Amino acid sequence: MPRPARAYVELSTGLMLFIAAGVFAVTGLFVLILALVKALAVLLNSEALAALIVGGLFALIAIALALWGRSKASLSGLEPTRTERQLRQDAGIITERVGE
Repeated sequence: MPRPARAYVELSTGLMLFIAAGVFAVTGLFVLILALVKALAVLLNSEALAALIVGGLFALIAIALALWGRSKASLSGLEPTRTERQLRQDAGIITERVGE
């Protein structure tokens, strides 16, 4: 197999393994959340109340992370200020050379 083709195979294999690891990690997280609900249900004698408490907690965490992410994501950092400055400088140089 040619070297570039082997690199693509290795890259795709690595990506598939990362995806598989993600699937197992998410599944494990769901199992841990279910265990938390079951443990809380034993303490509260109500599985529905335990599910509401755990679900509400995760919803609050999700909302807090979303709001934090929204505050950190600013489009002003994507403005091409350096490009604008460089274009103005280039235009100035061209104007000087044409005027000579």
